[in-house]
Formats: sequence, C-alpha cells, structure tokens
Amino acid sequence: MQWTLRRSLWAAVALSTVVALVALGALNPVPTRAAAGPKMPPRDTAHVALQSSLSAFSVGLVAHTINPASGVSSTLIAAASQDMTGTGYFIEIFDHTTHTFLKACNTGYWCNVDVTQNGCVAHQYFAYISFLDTNEVPSGVQATSPQDVWVVWGASVSISASLNAPGQLDTVTIKATSCFDVGPTPYFISLYGVESGQLHKYATSGSGFTASDNIGPLLPNRLTTWVAIIDNPAIAISSPLFLTWS
Repeated sequence: MQWTLRRSLWAAVALSTVVALVALGALNPVPTRAAAGPKMPPRDTAHVALQSSLSAFSVGLVAHTINPASGVSSTLIAAASQDMTGTGYFIEIFDHTTHTFLKACNTGYWCNVDVTQNGCVAHQYFAYISFLDTNEVPSGVQATSPQDVWVVWGASVSISASLNAPGQLDTVTIKATSCFDVGPTPYFISLYGVESGQLHKYATSGSGFTASDNIGPLLPNRLTTWVAIIDNPAIAISSPLFLTWS
C-alpha cells in the first residue's frame, strides 16, 4: 500500500514535470526536418513560383486556434498589406487540403472565416490576393501567404507496450500511435522516457500513425514511465505508461 501510494505520487509529479518541460521546450530538442528524414514539401511548385513573383501586395494568414477539439471552430484571419477597397482584387482563403474555396473579401485589410471539422483530422490553409475566383490556385494572383497554416482537430496520441509485466530478461516494444498521419504536417510524434527526460524515438510520417522503440532488459523492480507527445509545437500528450521489470 505504501509503495503504491509512493509510486502514484511520484508518477504524478514526474508527468507534470514532463508536460511543463515540453511546453517550455526544455526537453531534448525536437529533431529538425533535416534530421528527421524527408517530409512532404510544405506547398507545391505552383505556390513556390507564385511566392517568387510577388507584386506590391503581400498577405499573411494565421489560425486563432491550431488544435481545437472535434467539432469546435477555429477562426482563420488573413491580413493584407494594402486596403483592398477599389483595387479590383480580393483576399481569398482556401482549404488547401481539400482545395475548397472558403471566403473572399474586397474591402479593408482583413478577411476572416470560421472552419470546423469533426473527428481527428488535420487541414492546411492558404490565403491569396487575386481576382475573384473560387478555384485554387485563383486567377490574377498578386500574393500568397508564405507560411504553412495547419489546424488539427481532436488531436490525440496513445501509448502501449508489447508486455505489461516484463521479466528480467525481456525486451519490450513501446509504441506510440497518433490519430492522424503527421507526414504532410509540421508535427512529430515523440516517445519520451519520463525519468531521463530523453527523447527515445521520433517519427514524421506514417499511416495511422505509429512510432516505436525497444526497451530493456532493465534491472528488476525498476519503475519506468513513458509518454507519447505530438509536438512541434506540443498539441497532444498520452496518458503515462508504467513498466516495471520483475
């Protein structure tokens, strides 16, 4: 009873420390894209070409919330460098994941629209200054938003082990599973050891999505605690996984 209480208190303190360190970026740095292997390019060559031939206009795009719960809206806000009134051009916002037109504004500096998805899903969004055109890429493009804007609804990550009560000579495979494929996105799925504060495994693409690592054998009666995190930045953390080798 005393050991169980001591273990629960320690685990709670350790887990809260990991969450705080992740939020502050104090754990081992998340690997860069170069270190993590090839990622899908943030935009296709058409967008790169548009970026290289910008006119006097420019436009930026941000999301009010990047990780809302399923069914909860996030507001996309596009800001132009010039007042659109009387220019003949529009600020247009598109869902680049589905190539769906969302909204056009031809007055003022701003254009905003609420977006909502159900379930666990990631969508990428772009803004343009162009003629009124509901096709992506629209005609008469004068500027396109330079940054990748991703919104992930219902983000979650789980963690599991191949053995729940490993013996002294056993090796355990620990697997982290994301509810969405992080491959096209800026996000990573990471597997952390709470005691060491070390990043044990990361991955950047997959179907499903999983990352795993083999741990052990370890000394008998040694408690280890593991968490999985979707980070860069952190948007989801799993419940802790406790393992003790007998």
